[in-house]
Amino acid sequence: MEVSMRRVDAVYVFFVLGIVVPFFALAQERPTVERGIAEISGARLYYELAGSGDPVVLIHGGWGDMQYWDEQFAMLARRYRVFRYDVRGHGQSSMPDPDVPYSDHEDLANLLDHFRIRNGHLVGFSMGSRIAVDYVLAYPQRSRSLAVVGPVVSGYTSPQVEAFTSHFPKIGAVLKARGRKAAVDYTVDVMFAGMAGDAGTVSRIRAIVNDHSFWNYEHESPRRMTSADSRLSEIRIPLLVVTSERDVPYCQEVADRLAAVVPGAEKAVLPTAGHFMMLEQPEHFNRLLSDFLSRH
Repeated sequence: MEVSMRRVDAVYVFFVLGIVVPFFALAQERPTVERGIAEISGARLYYELAGSGDPVVLIHGGWGDMQYWDEQFAMLARRYRVFRYDVRGHGQSSMPDPDVPYSDHEDLANLLDHFRIRNGHLVGFSMGSRIAVDYVLAYPQRSRSLAVVGPVVSGYTSPQVEAFTSHFPKIGAVLKARGRKAAVDYTVDVMFAGMAGDAGTVSRIRAIVNDHSFWNYEHESPRRMTSADSRLSEIRIPLLVVTSERDVPYCQEVADRLAAVVPGAEKAVLPTAGHFMMLEQPEHFNRLLSDFLSRH
């Protein structure tokens, strides 16, 4: 295959198999990404940073890492300074020290201090929404807006919460008795049965979960938890709540609660999508998120 390049009206174009692709469009798809490890509060947290403009902070969900945001990171970097990281105990970040207590939202605060990120837009998915809400309540003047996706909130309880979290000890038992692959399969095929998305999304989620450490199923976690549920009405920044038609039922409950309790909150429901909606319906999700960010 031959590839030639020439200059036409000051715009570079590629001619590949007869297809003309503007060079600037290719460049937009591949932003320059800074990658590294930040030593924060006794932890080594892996991060990626790209783009320029107002900061957007992406916080991933459980049983995975920053890969959950693969369909949003480059897109947002065209307009914003986008920051994503692996939460302690996930991805390429260090595992917790069983003897040293910590909290996820304090890790986030220290991480943003380290990079001098202020007045940013926070976007949290699932577990990441819990971290984002805890952070906003602890530091109410430090964020510009908040978007929560497939949301969970610390301190919220209901029969649906109990039904979903009843799977957690079963994952640990499967991991101990039958090994890592069985634990991955249980997480994807049993716990998220009917809620993970279409076949292509399930395949992507399985690959992400396969990279997960499952550290917290083999150790007593020293993570300190808060209780944000009774304080949700204190959130005073613009809030977007995103759930989906086939989201985890208790995440749908939390979405309804946030929309009802937080003044001025906006709520959107993605039709036919499952819990991992930003991977399953990236075009729809990206338009929704981009519109919200552009207004705030």
